Amino acid sequence: MTMPSLKTRQIYSIIRSKSLLPESPQFYVDLLVWFLLLTPIALAAGATCAFFMLALEHSIHFRFSHGWIIYLLPLAGMLVALLNTGVNRLSNQTEHLKGTLLHRLITVFNTLIKIPLAFFSAVMSNLFGASVGREGTALQMSANFADGLSHLFDLHAHKRKILIFAGVAAGFGAIFGTPVAGMLFVVEVTAFAGTLSYRSLLPCVYTAMISDTACGVITDFLHIKRLNQVIAAQPLFAGNWHFNGQNPLLLAKIFLAAVLFGIIGRIYMTGLSVSRDVFAKICKPAYLRPALGGILTLLLVLLCGSRDYLGLGVISSHPPAGASVIDFFAGANNGFDWAWKLIFTLICIGSGFRGGNVTPMFFIGAGLGCVLGPWIAPEAAPLFTGIGFVCVFCAALKTPITATIIAAEVFGTENLAYYAFACVIAFAVSGSVDRRPEWLEQMLQDHTGL
Repeated sequence: MTMPSLKTRQIYSIIRSKSLLPESPQFYVDLLVWFLLLTPIALAAGATCAFFMLALEHSIHFRFSHGWIIYLLPLAGMLVALLNTGVNRLSNQTEHLKGTLLHRLITVFNTLIKIPLAFFSAVMSNLFGASVGREGTALQMSANFADGLSHLFDLHAHKRKILIFAGVAAGFGAIFGTPVAGMLFVVEVTAFAGTLSYRSLLPCVYTAMISDTACGVITDFLHIKRLNQVIAAQPLFAGNWHFNGQNPLLLAKIFLAAVLFGIIGRIYMTGLSVSRDVFAKICKPAYLRPALGGILTLLLVLLCGSRDYLGLGVISSHPPAGASVIDFFAGANNGFDWAWKLIFTLICIGSGFRGGNVTPMFFIGAGLGCVLGPWIAPEAAPLFTGIGFVCVFCAALKTPITATIIAAEVFGTENLAYYAFACVIAFAVSGSVDRRPEWLEQMLQDHTGL
């Protein structure tokens, strides 16, 4: 027994001498602390996103079967805006207590109360027909839970920022079922802004993986399919439509399509900024802007003669002939659906409806790709629907790596070279990246002061 023990000590001594193991016990203490902080964030993000998707599914089907409810959209938007304004004002009434334990506890409560508020706001927006997404709410809920924990334990601003980033990665990975893309999304939006620390990589990938797993378990139990699962089940993916090996002519056609997708993505984000500014100028009270946006949305429904552009846009009330992300991947082609969705979304998000802006990007990109594919490359038409799906997202949010990984996680890796090529082209024509995204800027200012 002496020899093995001696050899074990010698091996351990050699490993330590070569700096293969951290010498300080503090390293292992810190690792345990991060594990205890990140695990509840990831589990909470996964569970919250699962029940959020359940609520959205029921609200959307309720709207499909009770069409009259869309006429309450202006009133619903105004009430949700008033609720959010009231909560935000209450959150700013405790500055005189700053530095006290009571202030910290109130801050934790104010941060956590925004989770059900964001949940309720997004569900109401989709229930009554506002053309908004859902990922913004998922990211906000996860980040607020992370920030609540950081305030509760009075963490330093740098650690607080890492927790918020980990929460964002968890929300993104859970809501779309794309954990690797969730981690890379945080890396990209912070790297371009110059705020990335490699210390955030491990927390982000850990929370994204755990939240995705938790959300998957709960959604399977609730019989809910996430976007990646629904798309994979469409007839479009049942056949042999993979194009292994790069075809120069097909690459040239993808190049032209990617340029157009990049331009649309740029128009989308610029349009959102312009829309917000216009609503702010013509309607000073913020709580009245959603009411005005709701009225304009109803007028657009009368003008286009369709309700397919209301709400999330993932499913339609009459598949597969309707206009939705799923219908596009099932082969539906209705011409200018993507353009109508763009207009509806600019009005709803610009006027202040809550939810997110990524899912409408998927609708717009897939819809435009569904139109372009049969026209410029009939032999590879399905490929263009998928390329449009990720390229508009890539161009709008300036995240080519994340978009490429989304394509891999949702569609598989058979055509990854085409997706990567298209995303880089779309990114190149989408404009420069000169500052942090607005949502990240606001989040960091509100929670960390960075």
